[in-house]
Amino acid sequence: MSDPSDARANASNSDPNAPATPAGAVAGGGSGEAPTGAKRPSFPRQPDPVTLRNAPELKKLIYFGGGFLILAAVALFYRPTREEPSAAPTAAPAVESPDEHAKRVATAFGGALPKMVDGVDFEQSHAYLQVVSELSKFSVVNVHERTKDWLDWSVAVSTPGALRGNFVRVRGVIGRIDTIKLFQPAGDVEDIYRFFVGEPDGTEAVVVDMVRRPAETPAILREAVDFEGVFIRTVGFDSAKTGKLQEVPYVVGVNMTIRRTAPVVAGVSKVVWIALVAIGALLVTRRMMRTKPRSAGRHPTSPIVRPGTSLRELHEIHEWQATIARARQESQARKSPQDPASRPEPKS
Repeated sequence: MSDPSDARANASNSDPNAPATPAGAVAGGGSGEAPTGAKRPSFPRQPDPVTLRNAPELKKLIYFGGGFLILAAVALFYRPTREEPSAAPTAAPAVESPDEHAKRVATAFGGALPKMVDGVDFEQSHAYLQVVSELSKFSVVNVHERTKDWLDWSVAVSTPGALRGNFVRVRGVIGRIDTIKLFQPAGDVEDIYRFFVGEPDGTEAVVVDMVRRPAETPAILREAVDFEGVFIRTVGFDSAKTGKLQEVPYVVGVNMTIRRTAPVVAGVSKVVWIALVAIGALLVTRRMMRTKPRSAGRHPTSPIVRPGTSLRELHEIHEWQATIARARQESQARKSPQDPASRPEPKS
């Protein structure tokens, strides 16, 4: 390998009248070193040869594949769950005849249910306190297993005796919550929690007296709530909105479940997060695809010629290149021994 410093020294000694940098050439990079007293013109960048490793199409394909994998991962993470069917269908519950229902109601809760009077206002009768005391001894699981049907609002209002004593499920939006102090304890119960439930438009109202304090309080007029308990009678009271007598179903409840809305992440729903991630992945992929690969380095080529360069200046540029070539040859000749006959003769 030749040393650039030797090339500069030899070029200076062998040809002291070496031409300076031509006026039409641009000083700058290149792969060789100019001899002393001569400035070399700059050489333009030349792109790397296209190979499989640096092919632009391959890089675009990789970026596109990465964006697709991100979208696929997000879609799989937020995919809807599919409820698996039960292994064996459950047998339909036996239909209770009216006589069987009457016999069960007559003995249930210490015989308190037949003493209930439909359509009257709220009252803490001995029959009501008996039902509250007995029902408070039921566990959450026991009540849930006994509850099979939803409350039929129209049947409960028109023929309450047909549903009296049944474990029912009620769903509605909370319109009002009252805490009622019992005038005497009903077993271990001293307070009941009265919920006024109905449809969002206020229709099909139901009153539910919870025998236990709920673990959490639902938002009024915002969250739907499910109750599980026993239908005891209908209750009549003056409506606060219309001022008219209103008769609605009356349930003593044990279980309460708040029907939460769609889960949120830091106040943003999953749908919004999916949209944001998808848009971000597409933007990043587009940005990467539009980025041009950088050249690894400079490659020697013809010097840059400024516009308007005269023929004389072009001749000087070629002479300058010839001087560089002679300096390199002489440097190589001094470093490697050669046959005397093959050495170039010195100029006169």
